[in-house]
Amino acid sequence: MKKLSGIIAGCLAIISFELRAQALENSSEENAVKKVITGETEAYVKRDSLLMFSYYISDDITQCLWNNLNGTYGSFKGLAQIRKNYSDFFKKNPEPAAEPKIERNNWYFKALSPDWMWVNFIQKTTMTDGKLFTNYETRLMKKENTGWKIAVVYSLGDHGKN
Repeated sequence: MKKLSGIIAGCLAIISFELRAQALENSSEENAVKKVITGETEAYVKRDSLLMFSYYISDDITQCLWNNLNGTYGSFKGLAQIRKNYSDFFKKNPEPAAEPKIERNNWYFKALSPDWMWVNFIQKTTMTDGKLFTNYETRLMKKENTGWKIAVVYSLGDHGKN
């Protein structure tokens, strides 16, 4: 009986260790994904298109979608279209934007496979004039040799109306 309880205790210890290791790995992956999302936003604010696009993958699934103030939506599919859209915007608005205060919370991570991660979060952006914008954000992330990259961006915002 003592031998059996020793074996069970040993198995439970191994399982506990594996679960803790998995939690640490998940936490590490989640932090890496957050770093990519933060970096992409910072590059956008600075109008650094080279850095901004280093956070994206070039894949047939790559796309951005957002809602507009008038109830319509905008979307671009493929990195070439996304790059052209932002490059044109940066040419028209070359000065870096004033640094807004950005808070992200209510993170949700769902590993779809070792190389794909679904991410949702709420982003609250306070502009330098005090106006608050709240967005529900979704990212589909793909892990490549160089780390996590953005494949899909969905951003639904209140346009500062609340």
